[in-house]
Parts: sequence; structure tokens; C-alpha cells
Amino acid sequence: MAQYNIGANDFEKFENARDFLAANGGGVLYYPAGTYDFRDHPTGPMGRGLMLKTGVVILGDAPTTDVKAAKDSITSGLSSLGTKFLFPFRSRPSLAGRPAGEVPDTWNQIGLYAGNGQTISDQINVGIAWVNIVGGYVFFGPNLEWASTYRAINGLTDPNRSYRPSRNSIFPGNTMAWSDRRPDGTHPADAMFGAIKDGNYSRSAGGRFVFGCRLDHSAVTDEYMENRQVVNGVVIDSADADAYHTFRFTARLTADGGNIFVANNSIPKSDKNFYYEQRFRRHTQVVAGSPWQRKIILFDYAKTGGLDINKSLITRAANRCNYITGPFGEENVVIKDNFVYSHGHKGYELAGKWMVIKNNVNERDFLREGDDVYGLGATGQTPTYELTLDGLSEAGVNSDNMSRAFDLSSFCAWIDGNYYRGTGSTPGNDGEGILYQPQGGVAFASTAETHNRQGSTGKDGYIAPWDSPIYGMFQGWNRQRGNVGLLKADNNRVEDAVCIENYNPISGQPNGQSGLNGSNIGDLSFDCPTTAMVPPTNVQAIPDFARACIKVSWEDAGDNEVAFRVDRRAGASRDWVTIAYRPRNQTGSIVNNWTIEGCVHAGALDLNPQEWYDYLAVPGLTYSYRVLALNCADDSSGAAPETNPVLFPVGAKERFVALQNVQLYPNPATEQITIGNAKDIEQSTIYDAQQRVVAKAGKGQTSISTATLAPGLYLIQIKTANGIATKRFMKR
Repeated sequence: MAQYNIGANDFEKFENARDFLAANGGGVLYYPAGTYDFRDHPTGPMGRGLMLKTGVVILGDAPTTDVKAAKDSITSGLSSLGTKFLFPFRSRPSLAGRPAGEVPDTWNQIGLYAGNGQTISDQINVGIAWVNIVGGYVFFGPNLEWASTYRAINGLTDPNRSYRPSRNSIFPGNTMAWSDRRPDGTHPADAMFGAIKDGNYSRSAGGRFVFGCRLDHSAVTDEYMENRQVVNGVVIDSADADAYHTFRFTARLTADGGNIFVANNSIPKSDKNFYYEQRFRRHTQVVAGSPWQRKIILFDYAKTGGLDINKSLITRAANRCNYITGPFGEENVVIKDNFVYSHGHKGYELAGKWMVIKNNVNERDFLREGDDVYGLGATGQTPTYELTLDGLSEAGVNSDNMSRAFDLSSFCAWIDGNYYRGTGSTPGNDGEGILYQPQGGVAFASTAETHNRQGSTGKDGYIAPWDSPIYGMFQGWNRQRGNVGLLKADNNRVEDAVCIENYNPISGQPNGQSGLNGSNIGDLSFDCPTTAMVPPTNVQAIPDFARACIKVSWEDAGDNEVAFRVDRRAGASRDWVTIAYRPRNQTGSIVNNWTIEGCVHAGALDLNPQEWYDYLAVPGLTYSYRVLALNCADDSSGAAPETNPVLFPVGAKERFVALQNVQLYPNPATEQITIGNAKDIEQSTIYDAQQRVVAKAGKGQTSISTATLAPGLYLIQIKTANGIATKRFMKR
């Protein structure tokens, strides 16, 4: 791209080169060391950033020194990246006598393309590596059902209304109002202001990665939410309401879908923060019905999310909590070795299945109203600045500033070796270390949290699910100042839950134990076993061609283990590497026709399978696996015999890509649905939203009648020579 010359500026060159590669099956936009200026990208409600199409990736120069995102537990790295992308900033008034502040343009993004009949969920196998992104963010977001415009769901009485009304007036520098934007999922605001309430989330094959990038001065700036002054029931949209706070529900790096790899990225502390005056009102938790006022607040680059994977922006979807069609069932999510600086808000908000969250750092300064953590000096106001939730509502003692390290929803996951400190806020009621909370009815399922560490600053917090059913939980060898276990157990069902060897890193004492007062506990233990471990039986390692991984499975043969550990070794190596810890399976975890908070799962569903899917094996290499029943010492006394060596076949990735490229059209369908790009179809089966079979097609058939199907969302499973392709379509 340093030599590419088709286009008047770097932005035009990007789009022209991207289109050429996409039309030819994909490829690499290689940006050698140097500075590339994208300040000419279109902005405003219908703007765009660097929007990637299927198969196109951005690659910068890999550094030879300072190659890690975290130099240590509190210091960011990647400060010597040679490839730099510059994005534009907008000048905004600061306080009298001070230089103007600068905020990022709202379209400063590496994003996904939507157009010509495609959606963002169609854009797969995309990513960016080894780039210093200055003033920008990454947004590979969720695909929801979109309204025609923000305005179409803007009414205060509309049952399908947006999260909040969007701006009807034109923001300075724009040519149209945000309420007239046509949402398509390319901008983070679409999910909150342009998604139809109780529409469906469309799963994506994903294949999206962000690796080795440093995001300097990164924030998603809110210029689209109306600063809601309501007089006699009428929203007044005035120039005084111009807001440029960071948006509360977005992150600086977002990736939705399956097959996500986000690793070794750094989001360091910014030095571009500034004070300004903003109109807001006190939150009803502080003073109900209080008047609007103008006071000094802080434009804080770090008071927005760090990483969001499959979680924050899907709350409006009807199937958000469905393990079969929803985002929490997206498979193969790997989040490793990232560094995020936060000052309020969540460091990591993550969800997925067969998910690994390992060795990430969340460094932060404690969020206290008026604290001058950026060295900006006094303002003459007491406190120095007011703490607000979103620039519009003042925070109070019961406010959730979301100042926690990890906010997760997981189905078959391993969370290991992460470090965090400084969580919590004043005024505020947050401060959790690793929190799991249901979003619309998702249970805590089959997850292990091991060797995570909390630093000495911030609130004590806790490691625990909150108000969630639990089917398979292991908490072991964590160093956390607050309690472990589970909170607000009440009548939530608890199965296969063990918490052992968790200690306070300051006092050295065992952590407090939460959850024993629940009224529906089947299996919850804080005790170490006193008898010998019984190894698991029937340990198998089998290549899974459809998923492009190796499936490891076993049977629980004992009754006193605290958990299982899955190890592998490559070829003739004698060194075992742990690839997952897994909860035990004492009581069984299969539920039938399960309904929780409006989420229906017809038929049997195993919420704590005795399995692990190894997606990180390398094609062409041979691996052996072993599974161990664990005691509190985490030794090898409960090891089962290792498996025979198994080859991760060359070509498995190609089969996987072939499955993801299977097409359905037209979508939405009316009279029939046609299957394209499928090799040697054996059988196709259509399921409705309740997972009932409603239509079938036999060998070689590429078209299926949908004339008799009721309008709605359907799933089709297509058995091919490459494996099983699973797709979704709408019937009108």
C-alpha cells in the first residue's frame, strides 16, 4: 500500500485496493512501516471508516522489539510499531483560558462493509495486525434486525423504540440528523438506536482477528443520543444539548461472531483528556426530579469499554439468550495477552462457547469523582469535575459506572491467569473483579476460573456469577481480595460447582465463601477431597472437520474430584501443556425443555459436557492428549492414560472455510430457499425457532420450498462432503 497509487488520498486508495482484493477472493493490504493518513474519510450519520470485506485483512510491519502488549502487569507495550494509521479529531471547547479539547471523529474505525445486498455478518475472514491506530477503534459488530431509520423507532410510546431517542437536530459538522441514519450495523450506535426491539441476532461465521495493534486515544464519541430535556412531555433538542461524551455501551475494540481471535493488543492511557462544561441532570437515584444544570465534567478517553466480544450490543435481540441461535453460543473465541487501561467502565465484556480468556491485563485508576488522575489541574469547581454515567446523568451512590474488570457470559469457557486492579467507583456501586451476570436469561454454564489475580488497589470486588443458574463451575487458585462462589443464589439451580484454594493476596487468608444459603443447590463445595482421585475413562481425541479442531472427550468415573484438566503434547515432545480446566460432572447437567426468563430451549441440552474443543492445534502436526481428575494440589495423580497420537489434518481449515462459504438465497425467502457453494449435498433439514423439523431435502437437492412456512426465523443444516453447514434465514 505504500506504492499503490489508485486514489487521491490514503482513504480512497484503501477502498480501491480492498475492492480489488475482495473481487478476487480476498488478500492482504500490506502497509509497510510509515504513517498513513485517513483523515479524509466521510463522516456524519452516513459516514464510513476503513470497512473490510470478506477475505481482506490489513497487515502492518511487525516490530523486532517491544513486541508484547503488556510489558508487565501495569505497563502497556507495543510502543514502537512502525505502521501508523492517523484518524481525524474534532476540536471541542474546553474551559475558559484552556486550549480546546480534541475528540475522535465518530467514524474513526476499522469496520465491516455492508452494501449491495450484503450484511455485516457476511463479512468473514477479516482482520488487522501490527498497526498503531491513532484516534481510531475496531468495530466488527453484531448483525441485528434494523429499522428503516433511527427516526422510525424514535417515538417515546413506540413499543419497538430505541434505547433512547436519537438527535433530530443536525450536529455541528454534519449534513443530516442522526435520527435520519439508515442503520446497517456498521456503526456502534446502530445496535442501540437503529435495531428493532425483539428482532433477532444473526450469527456469523466470523473468522475475525485483531492482533498486535496499539489503540492510542481511542474512544467512540457520542454525538447521536439526544440530551433529553423534556418539557411537558416534549423532547427539546437544542444547541445546548450538543454532547460529546464517550458512549456508555460501546468498547474500543468490538468483535462479534464465531472464530474470534483477539490477542496481544494494547489500549494504553491517553493524555488527550480535558475538562469542559456539559448540561446534565442529577440521576433519579441522587435527587428525583432535579433540574437540568451546567457543570464541569471530564472528557475521559478511558471511561468506555475496553474489549467487547459477543456481549454488550446484543441486548435488544429476542434470541440474545438462546444457546442455539444467539450470540452466547458463538464458538471458538480466544482472548489472550491483551492490555487495557480503564478509568471506569468494563475492561473486558466477553461471551462465547469454547472460549479461552487468558493472561489479559486490566490496569486502571480508581474512578472517584473529582480525582485528577490525568494531571489536568484544578478547575475552581468542587469537586473538580462531576461524575456522570453518560454525560447526561449524574452518578449517585447506587449508580453502576460499570467499573469492573471482567463482565462475562460463558458456555464452556476457561478464564485463566488474568490480572486486574483499581476497580470500583465513588459514588457508585460497582467494583467487581470477574462478574458473570445473565443478560435476558443466560445461565452460567461449564466454566473454569483459575489463577486470576487482583492487585492491591480498588474495591475488593469478587469472582462470582450473580443471580444466575449454574451448571458447571470451577474456581481454583485465584488471588482475589473479595469473596468467591456465587451471589444472589436465591432459587437459582446450582450444579457441579466447586471453589478451592482461593486466597486473599494481601492477607494470605482464604477468600470468603458466597452462595451456601441458596435454596436450590444440588452440588456446591468449598472443600478439598481427602481420598485418592479416580481417573476419567474413555478419553478420546478426534479431529472435527466441520469445526476445524480436535475434540477431546471423557467420562467422569469418580465422585470426589474438584475439576478436570486437559493437557496436550505435540509430536515426540515430553512436555505437557495445559489447554483447559473443566468443571466436574457429579450430578449431570442435561436439562429438558428448559425455559429461563423467556428463553426456551426445546429438547435436551447438555450445559456441562465432558468435552473440550482444541481450536489452537496446528494443521499437519500430531498431538497426544490426557485428561486428569484433580485434587487441590493440581498434581497428576488422577491422570488417565494419554490418547494415541492424532493428526490435525492438513486441509481441515480449507474444509472449514468451504462450509462458511455455503450460501442461501434469497434471504429473506418467500416461496423457496436455494443453496449455493455446497459440495455434494447429502441432506438438508430446516428447523423452526423451537428447533422442530419443518422441512427436509434429500441428496443433491439445492432448492427447498418455503411456501408453507410461517413468517419468522429458521435454521437450516446442510450435510455436505466438507461437513455440516449451519445457516439461518428469514421467511417473509
